Amino acid sequence: MNEARRFLRYITPGILFGFLALFFVWLALPDWTMSVLKDWFLTGGNSIAIIITTLLLSGALGYLFATIHHWCHWHLPIDNNVINHVQQIESLRKRNLIPSLDSTPPNPRLEALIIISILWFERLEKGTPVGNSEDRVAAFGDISHAAGTARVASVLALVTALSICIFRGSLDLSVCNIFRYVVMVVLGSLTICLFHDAYRRTGNIAQELYNQILEHSLLQEQERNREKKPLNNANSADAKSRAAD
Repeated sequence: MNEARRFLRYITPGILFGFLALFFVWLALPDWTMSVLKDWFLTGGNSIAIIITTLLLSGALGYLFATIHHWCHWHLPIDNNVINHVQQIESLRKRNLIPSLDSTPPNPRLEALIIISILWFERLEKGTPVGNSEDRVAAFGDISHAAGTARVASVLALVTALSICIFRGSLDLSVCNIFRYVVMVVLGSLTICLFHDAYRRTGNIAQELYNQILEHSLLQEQERNREKKPLNNANSADAKSRAAD
């Protein structure tokens, strides 16, 4: 993973969380939010310290969000079909492109990912289908997991904003206040859905790229092996004929 991808996956989600949480709170409590921002940034000597602290916290939060996303990726039912190679491994085994197992693994999805990774990295040479496409396929995988991490950040940003509104807001059932709260919740929910859709789509693209490119490589190897067999058989027959003479 290069520096740009590492920044996208671990630093950006922390910054995104802070921005979204602040934006959502501003939608519901504009006066309180502006007052807090003025206290933070207009007080002498606080601005630089706040910026440095924000950068450090964004990295820590980004890593935390990435860890939560990893858990969601393996345990949430809505994520079960994102970057899931089980069907592809079953198809490769039925066509005898890879060896079959004698027993069913306890975690088929994890086992499929491990096998796909082994087959992929064994063929990671320049000039091969796998080697030529490694950077592009890895980029889609990184983008997918970055979107999944951003999804977690957006969920927690909305939860944080709602919590601040509960503890800092006042019970005012005016039409304007109700409208602000509704807009905050709707925009927060749409943001979560957008990141989830991006995670799912880019994850499926990465999955198909891995599957199709690896399958193409295995079929090429199978064809080469078939071409070698008649030649080997012919050489064996010639050797037996000379031995008989």
